[in-house]
Amino acid sequence: MLFISGLHKTLTFLDISYATKVTDEGLKHFEPHQYELSSLILNNIPGITSAGLSIIIGCCSDYLMELEAALLPQPEVKGDFFVNLAKCSQLEYLDLTGNHNIDDMSFTFLSKHEVINGTEKFKPGMPYLHTVRLSGLNIGDFAIMELLKVTKSIEHIEIAKCTNMTESSINKLIETCENLQYVNMNGIPAISYPFLDDVIKRKPELMMKRYKF
Repeated sequence: MLFISGLHKTLTFLDISYATKVTDEGLKHFEPHQYELSSLILNNIPGITSAGLSIIIGCCSDYLMELEAALLPQPEVKGDFFVNLAKCSQLEYLDLTGNHNIDDMSFTFLSKHEVINGTEKFKPGMPYLHTVRLSGLNIGDFAIMELLKVTKSIEHIEIAKCTNMTESSINKLIETCENLQYVNMNGIPAISYPFLDDVIKRKPELMMKRYKF
């Protein structure tokens, strides 16, 4: 990791998925620099904690457009990860699939990030975020409501097997994101056929993927 961290002037893409020997200590070598990383792929890395994830995301938050951090085997992903994720205002693609350790409260940090411009404070949010993959997370309606505070540009979202979801948040998602084209809501027991029929009438162009179990 020390060699990679030394490439801070040229590094724009980094994929260390399934790197079983990478640890938080290795990721600390990234801390002194800001990287113009637009794509960061961190799937299934067992040797790092949410602190390590936070370090590497924080080092490229001004430039990051694509983040994959799926299937993380850590027992928990703490708020520090989402604090730095909230700073990624250029983000277009987010994949957190299969992270059962992420719950509703983690998403509260997304809407708290503020930027100071002179004497004014504002919340940049994630205005370019078009693809969100959250299947298998331990989240419900609250997480979706928090997500919608930072972006209304979602075109593609996957929330399969988020069994705490209800029709309320999914309806809010559909109504809020005008460019929404695809929703995967497989395995959400609360979704009823009358609700799906109503959505089809209101949004006939919307592609939906859904089975109950």
